[in-house]
Amino acid sequence: MTKNRIVLAALLIFTLVAPLTSHANLQFKVSLNTTLLVSNPNGPFTMDFQLNDGSGTNDANNTATLTNFSFGGGAASGSPTILGGVSGGVNSTVSLIDSSFLNLFDQSFNSGGTLSFDLVLTTNVDSGPTPDGFFFSLIDGAGNLVPTTGLLSTFLEVDLDTGSPAIQAFGGVGTYAGIGTPTITAIGGGPSPIPEPGTVWLLCLGLLGASFVTRPPGLPIVRG
Repeated sequence: MTKNRIVLAALLIFTLVAPLTSHANLQFKVSLNTTLLVSNPNGPFTMDFQLNDGSGTNDANNTATLTNFSFGGGAASGSPTILGGVSGGVNSTVSLIDSSFLNLFDQSFNSGGTLSFDLVLTTNVDSGPTPDGFFFSLIDGAGNLVPTTGLLSTFLEVDLDTGSPAIQAFGGVGTYAGIGTPTITAIGGGPSPIPEPGTVWLLCLGLLGASFVTRPPGLPIVRG
């Protein structure tokens, strides 16, 4: 059994569906230097992608599409763990839709140099105290999150329910400090995201509850 992980109870607050506002999709490439993870005794490591429904109504109004995975000399290993509105795989296209409270794609991999992937996010706005959110994290072989400077130990967070979505990137800390902050490059004419401190989720901390999840190896860590 692994350590308990804090879950944002704010995402459990259900709100009524409101009229939706559509904004331009976000399209960018994410690159992360994972050289530090090669032969790391805490491996094998897993990529954790989540697109979670902040309204609690499972309205399926936002999607995340991941393509062009590269492991910098490494490779994906084993079968992915999939929950909720998720389909596909790293050899083609991974699609997530916020049709459930938790929509998750976890894929173990053998580390190489630079891990990279292309990401397209819709940004449809619905009302409510908690935004739809996209999260990218790494999990070690014991089922623990690789720690970062972010409040939720993510390497990438995106708040999808604002007119100007906040795209936040974070670097590893402690023994993982050498991973650094992901490089985020706009593609397809989309807006240029700027990595910034995790200020958006500070708003959620006022609603934070002491909810805990025990995660046996191979099962997902819930993101809030």
